[in-house]
Amino acid sequence: MMIVTAAQTLIRTGFSMITASIGRMINVADKEAVYKSFTNIINIGFIISFIAVVNFMGFVNGFVHVWAGPDSVLPTSTVLLLAINLYLTINSMPLVVYREATGCFVIRRYIPLIGAFINIGLSLALVVEFKIEGVLAATAVARILTYFWSDPNAVIVHFFNRKILWYFVKYFVNAVCVFTLGYIYMYAMVDVSGVSELLLKTLILIVVQLAMLALLNRPLVVKMVENWRK
Repeated sequence: MMIVTAAQTLIRTGFSMITASIGRMINVADKEAVYKSFTNIINIGFIISFIAVVNFMGFVNGFVHVWAGPDSVLPTSTVLLLAINLYLTINSMPLVVYREATGCFVIRRYIPLIGAFINIGLSLALVVEFKIEGVLAATAVARILTYFWSDPNAVIVHFFNRKILWYFVKYFVNAVCVFTLGYIYMYAMVDVSGVSELLLKTLILIVVQLAMLALLNRPLVVKMVENWRK
């Protein structure tokens, strides 16, 4: 949880820094330009979640294995639930930035309260039987039932007056790629026997990850290369 919280704090700080710039753009630019900026920020959020979640799933148990021994390695279910919560949180951050910049608060003003009640209720119901996994699952379910759909609806539908299907399609495709690769990483890294093997496997997996990211986000990568050449 300390690792997850540190990652979330760092990423949230990065996104919060652009809130004022987006607010200024909304006031001076046309809505089409603002929407284009929004889609770019969403894509960046997907890329960041890809990197953060895949690396967390792959490296956390390899690191624990080297640091504290095989007896301290986390169960797969715990790592997966931590990763799901991390994925949901990171991908909500771009929407939070635009929600605050555009002032889309009224239509979803009860969502935080509803989410808190669902989280607490499910946590109390599941913690006795499933322990920490029950609390983590309750947090993920509460977020999916509230913020997952309300924030995109507030920003994309009510502010931009656009269809929302593209967002959920990209969200699902990115999630499938993230958790498939992350699951492979988990089993590739769990049996590391020393620091040198951990570093070698880390290097190989990072190369694979970057190649996959480039394929999934080819238009964005091409644009970045063109801008760099200019």
